[in-house]
Amino acid sequence: MSPISLKATSPKELKNASIGAEIYHRVSKRGILFPVEMLDQSFMKTSQFIFAVCQVGAEPALKQEVTRAHPDLRFAYSRPGFVTFRSEKEKVLAPGFRLNSVLARAYGISFGQIGGKTGAKTEEKALTAQQRAESILAWGREFAQEASGTTGRKAALRLHVWERDRFPSGEEPLNFSYETWKNSTSTLIRRIAEEQKVLFPTPVFSPEEAPAVGDFVLNVIGIEENEWWLGLHIHSEAHSPFAGGRPGLVLPAEAPSRAYLKLEEVLLWSGAELKPGDVALEVGSAPGGACYSLLKRGLSVIGVDPGAMDPVVRAYTKPIIPLGSSSKVLRGLPKNWFRHYQIGIADLMIEDLPVPVDWVLLDMNVVPNISLAAVERVITHPRVQKRLLGVLLTVKMNRWILVQDIPQMIERVRAMGLTDVRAAQLSSHKQEIAIYGFTEQGKARRRHGNC
Repeated sequence: MSPISLKATSPKELKNASIGAEIYHRVSKRGILFPVEMLDQSFMKTSQFIFAVCQVGAEPALKQEVTRAHPDLRFAYSRPGFVTFRSEKEKVLAPGFRLNSVLARAYGISFGQIGGKTGAKTEEKALTAQQRAESILAWGREFAQEASGTTGRKAALRLHVWERDRFPSGEEPLNFSYETWKNSTSTLIRRIAEEQKVLFPTPVFSPEEAPAVGDFVLNVIGIEENEWWLGLHIHSEAHSPFAGGRPGLVLPAEAPSRAYLKLEEVLLWSGAELKPGDVALEVGSAPGGACYSLLKRGLSVIGVDPGAMDPVVRAYTKPIIPLGSSSKVLRGLPKNWFRHYQIGIADLMIEDLPVPVDWVLLDMNVVPNISLAAVERVITHPRVQKRLLGVLLTVKMNRWILVQDIPQMIERVRAMGLTDVRAAQLSSHKQEIAIYGFTEQGKARRRHGNC
């Protein structure tokens, strides 16, 4: 794909090509807010390209997933963790376009590459970065104007800066952080904006990164050291509020495994409202990363796994007070507790669980059909049905071809009596996806997801 110059897609040119003078004839020169309705129309001819970011290694599966869902999109360009698609027959795409992809962690319409020198010296790279930042500001400034004479909710222009994934998830070098490039580049763009405020007193970008529904998000993506790409999307529940779909969670040193990160990210994404005092059953619990996250949140946890649990989780083991007892806490012990059934899920006698459960979690190293069969066996049992709020599942994609079966997996979870069922591959995942679903009482408690 050849780079698209910023000049060739400047807002002034787009204005004439798309909605014309009837909207732009009274555009104000001030303000960072603009009507959603006006801008959704104004971008109707902005791009024939879509960008999408995914896990390193998932690119071929993403290409197949997208072209199955959108036969009019054709693969255009890719780097590890970054793929673009072109609309066939010069069909134009607006920033409200929905990709409906499980594997795409972030996406939007693409304005192409912001050029730079290959093999440039350090000082040349610094100058190029400054020039890019100035181009981004000039581009954003024209759209970050308040339009008068129109109606509708005002939307802010947000700035999202991130790098594509450099490594497969969980294989990053020691002390590596994606925040380094993100912070330095974002700071550069905002610093130049501050230096120019004498000429342009109104800010281009809202100071907060997290967008509200309806806000426009300008994406600055680091592909290579000398290669940035520019894109745009309108924020909705289909998009992560975090730049590049990467919430920047940190694994505590004492956490038994990366399952801690996976669960924390799933909770952000799903909006599941887990509360202290809830009881969770986790199938495939060893060594205890997700259990530790739950216990820290004040939940009591029943773990089912033939493997051993980490001492940090076993420390919560205590006698369980029978239901109906006047005292629910043993003095000197944690208010919440952990109970380990060191057996496989097939050997668990669900009717013998010490208490009913509110949440069922699963993360097993088996094919999807076995995982879903195990979940179905648990949540359809009367002992679990009476108080169940929802399920949070990690399903292994042992072979990428299984991605084509995800719609059937979602339907199978719905058939278990769950609602609002969704699937996604999140930044902390390896070759796996998350699926969540709620019962009616769980849906009533749920907050809006943030990932």
